[in-house]
Amino acid sequence: MIKLEFCEKELNKRKEIVESFRKANLKNRQRGKIEKIEKWCEKYLNNVDEKKYSFNAIVEALPEELLSIKEYLDKTYDVSEIKKELLDAKEKCYIVRTLYGDMKTDAKNILLKNLNVLVCPYCNRNYVISDENINTCELDHFIPKSKYPIFASSFYNLIPSCPYCNGKKKEKEFKIYPHAQKKKTDELLRFTYHILGSEYLREKEYLNIKLEVLDEAYLEQVDILKLEELYNYHKDIVQDVLKKKQIFSDAYLDSICKEFPKLFESEEDIKELVYGVPVKEDEYGKRPLSKMIHDIVNEVNDR
Repeated sequence: MIKLEFCEKELNKRKEIVESFRKANLKNRQRGKIEKIEKWCEKYLNNVDEKKYSFNAIVEALPEELLSIKEYLDKTYDVSEIKKELLDAKEKCYIVRTLYGDMKTDAKNILLKNLNVLVCPYCNRNYVISDENINTCELDHFIPKSKYPIFASSFYNLIPSCPYCNGKKKEKEFKIYPHAQKKKTDELLRFTYHILGSEYLREKEYLNIKLEVLDEAYLEQVDILKLEELYNYHKDIVQDVLKKKQIFSDAYLDSICKEFPKLFESEEDIKELVYGVPVKEDEYGKRPLSKMIHDIVNEVNDR
């Protein structure tokens, strides 16, 4: 739903950050284990669009490269068979169990600090905070690690998400990639509301939240995460928005802006204070439910 802002950074800066992540995570690892992975890459990734990929390159691969390599593996090999060569005698994969499952603290800090994801990009409902003392974040593998263990520790394959979305997605494959989302969030979906009775501002049963999917590629993801059902637990938020729209008319907001010019540069700043969320699309990722509240506010304006 929400595109991650990291890919908006200058490419060389991103490469520098991703390289530091890779070096931190591979530091002092078992040489024999890494050599086995490198041999696998030499065997199966020696001609991906006329390019050879080492394991270091896989860890640092850009989003579009990851998708291209995945497509190459799917077309060229039986993925379920070749992945077995990455397993040890106990049927465990070193990349999944150790490089991801026991990721070095320094590497994880580099990843989370630089991605700087505050709200789950899949649902826009829950904060995903992670530091030395607090962790409400899980790392989802956009390309499933069970089927493609070679990508289990790749920087761009690790998506900070909330436990609910990570648990629901599990090993399923989504079509909308937060690191390479081609369409804007407003082009994927739109929230609206239906009034079912005159007491809709007081009683939740007289209000219904609907999610209109604007891009077919997003339909399956919405269904898997049960987003419409989830958002109907937030009818109270929509009720508050509708009440505020009656109280804070455009004329009233304009008068506040003029009365407190040092506090507000524009009417949008006042709206952010009133509704508690950013009103700009590129800022949906700053606070939970921003997309829904933005859409409801706009719909009321249009009615």
